[in-house]
Amino acid sequence: MKECPKCHAQYDDGMNFCTKDGCQLVDAGATFTDEDAPRPKVKKKGGCLKKIVVAVVIAVVALVAFYNYIMNAASYLRAEPNQIGAVKAGGECKVEVDYDGYVWFINYKPDWVEIDENENDFTVRVSPNRTGQAREGSITIQSGKQLAQVAIRQMGYATQMRASENSLNFSSSGGRKTLLIGTDGCGWEAQFPDWISVRDEEDGATIICQRNTDEYRTGRVTFKEDNVSTTVYITQGGICNVCHGEGEVSCTSCLGTGGFGVGMFYSRCVWCGGAGKFRCSTCDGTGERE
Repeated sequence: MKECPKCHAQYDDGMNFCTKDGCQLVDAGATFTDEDAPRPKVKKKGGCLKKIVVAVVIAVVALVAFYNYIMNAASYLRAEPNQIGAVKAGGECKVEVDYDGYVWFINYKPDWVEIDENENDFTVRVSPNRTGQAREGSITIQSGKQLAQVAIRQMGYATQMRASENSLNFSSSGGRKTLLIGTDGCGWEAQFPDWISVRDEEDGATIICQRNTDEYRTGRVTFKEDNVSTTVYITQGGICNVCHGEGEVSCTSCLGTGGFGVGMFYSRCVWCGGAGKFRCSTCDGTGERE
């Protein structure tokens, strides 16, 4: 007879395992200790984790190898143009990138330059130069081990300035008018009389003229930056400055007397007809001049 060492159920000699708990049968009456009892198999932990770690390492190595291939695939790299000149006011320029690799990037640029990158070119935006001196720098493009440079130089002073109008006329009630100022500078200053004010605009200036209750007047606004300047002449209507609002002027021939001589030798001025005055031709006798 055989019996189960765990539940002590007895079986025929032809049986080898207990039908209740699966333990291996032993001879009935045999003595054994707990160490002799069969122990269930324990699955080793960490098997799946090890496989995952190995897979991750392989993937990382593959990605690094692929990245190195992509980044170092170029055998040549060129930029066109490779020199840029900028005026004091700044500006922008497009640079074409010619290469046989997969990717390129800007390795270095001056801090006074902004860059917008596209697929096969980039746009360089140069900020206004307010240092008072010309400045130089370079932009470095890299694709793998290949390098290309674009030299950039910016002027430190303005070279041209012009206004969209040479003269402006205002009525006696005053008003405002806008001018365009064409310049390669970035910080003009204006000089003007006290009855005019000038306001800086994005592309020019607004001229503001006060109301005039006095005589017709003229002035000028001078825009200046560095060694260049432009002048706009201003006129404003008011009381006629020739007849001073009277509408008439003295005859220049008889000096306003209306004639020449005394007594029987007196003769009337043929120029003014003896009136001693003419209608003011400047204001057409209105006493107002626009």
